[in-house]
Amino acid sequence: NAERMLWLSTLLADFGTHYDPVGRVVPGFALVSYLESDLIYLMSDDNDPIAIGAFRMLRRLNVRPSQLWDEVDGTYDPAVHIWSSALSRPRVADAVIEYLAAVIQPKDLPLLKDLSLSIDSEALREIHALLNGNSSPIVNSVSTASSPPTWKRDMALNSLVLADDKAVAAVATGASVSPQLRTAAFAELDSRQLIDDSILKDLAVRPEMSDALFASLADESSS
Repeated sequence: NAERMLWLSTLLADFGTHYDPVGRVVPGFALVSYLESDLIYLMSDDNDPIAIGAFRMLRRLNVRPSQLWDEVDGTYDPAVHIWSSALSRPRVADAVIEYLAAVIQPKDLPLLKDLSLSIDSEALREIHALLNGNSSPIVNSVSTASSPPTWKRDMALNSLVLADDKAVAAVATGASVSPQLRTAAFAELDSRQLIDDSILKDLAVRPEMSDALFASLADESSS
């Protein structure tokens, strides 16, 4: 009813404006789980914070509505239309990609392929490559970004084994890479026996790498 939709719209606008729960003022977050159909409707709301909030809520609930993920009469066109419309809104697109990255599965490759033909997005191409077993594009992207989004950093961290040697080395020595990702990239290079003097020289000046470097050198001297 109208009262419920007004409450949900207000809640989503609050969620879309204040990502940190400390900043939210509208009660009722725990009641949203049974309102999936309303979230689908409101993700196309003209008010950007409401649309952002809808995608953030879908991510928080970890749900995959059929309207976004399933074929209809043998085609993904209806789903592609919804995704493309949302991704074409500059203020909403980040929340859309964040949700997509959180819940996408290998079986969604056909949908992602169709979506990539509909809208030009580097993030979609990176996710598509990763689902095909190649994380080098997303790992390279993180290695050069000053502040990559959390979803992209997490995807790169969890898929270093699928990246080529050059991409992993770029992350290990990247100027703005997080300590956690840098350490993981160093460990991956070490497992491939690709630690050379240039990498050691670059990492020696980074305090967060001292333990990893010491352990690597100790292992080398004992072998």
